[in-house]
Amino acid sequence: MSQNHTVISADPQTQKSSILSIWHKNTSKSDADEVNIKFDWCNNDNNPGGWRQYWFLKDTKNDDYIGTISMSIRKYKVWDQSFYFYRGADFMVNKEHRKVTPAKFLISSVHEELKNQNKSIIGCPNRAATAIMMRSGVKSIGAMSNYVKVIKSAKYLSRIISSKLVVKLVSFPIDLMIMITGKEIFNNVPLGQKIAHLTDFDARFDDLWKGCKIDLPIIGDRSSKYLKWRYNNNPFREYLIFSFIGDNESNLHGYIIYYIENDQAYISDIFACELSIMQSLLIEFSKYTRSLNLSAVRIGFFGKKDIHGIFKNLKFYKRPNERNFVFSPGINTDSIGLMQDPENWYFMMGDEEEED
Repeated sequence: MSQNHTVISADPQTQKSSILSIWHKNTSKSDADEVNIKFDWCNNDNNPGGWRQYWFLKDTKNDDYIGTISMSIRKYKVWDQSFYFYRGADFMVNKEHRKVTPAKFLISSVHEELKNQNKSIIGCPNRAATAIMMRSGVKSIGAMSNYVKVIKSAKYLSRIISSKLVVKLVSFPIDLMIMITGKEIFNNVPLGQKIAHLTDFDARFDDLWKGCKIDLPIIGDRSSKYLKWRYNNNPFREYLIFSFIGDNESNLHGYIIYYIENDQAYISDIFACELSIMQSLLIEFSKYTRSLNLSAVRIGFFGKKDIHGIFKNLKFYKRPNERNFVFSPGINTDSIGLMQDPENWYFMMGDEEEED
């Protein structure tokens, strides 16, 4: 306990109204309905990780709740062993108390509690939250890289060229060069496979997840149950599935989960059991977005260098707006050194659960 504040656990079932009261104070009125919807989506029995854990920051002088933070829980494979990571979310402190000391006290108290319970924290918080988390003992082990691949250059050229005719003339050879250097011209779907636009996460996703032996030491649960909750049941975005299935349609070889916004495709997740299939998926997906006349494809990733290499090889360009990937192990966590190595991680933007 600090001089004027204390941190206490909150029960999302019995204290929902108190949690939402803080959320509403820290969001605009236009987002009021979304706040309620988000709470219900995160906290229901369809979430494989279970209900989130919550804490209040309490002003002991006025006996008021003035802030809150939650932790989502997700199962990971860590060298083929089940392991649960906690990811910080919904970190809010009321405006009149929004100073470094109360915010730091809230995060450091929760961090210390989880650490002593041998629970490990991960995530890609925004810049303000990262600064406070790092003051509270949570460490950055790298950064989430954000990549973009231009699909149709006309939109970008029109920002600097006023003539539509000139834009059309200039964009054609640029787009052709993007297609050639991005391997779109000569790539084909792997033999025995075909493109499918799936609408549900069925048993084929479980077969792929359970049977995959690709060298990705630390990777979040990608079972059909998790994917249904995370993407199909998501109340805020329509997610779509671009996949490679066998010619007989019984096998799934790899997939991309994405959404379309502002004339661009945002890849939330990509998964396949072979890097060659992953690369082919990205190439065919680029062709598909070109057919939709989208301007760009974006993807975020933290982890293995070979995956970064695929993006760069296909002319995805790294943007400067990286986010720190933070990690704090439980007090008795095994293999801490290996977990601190980015080369052992496979963390996509969709793994953040709340994408922004």
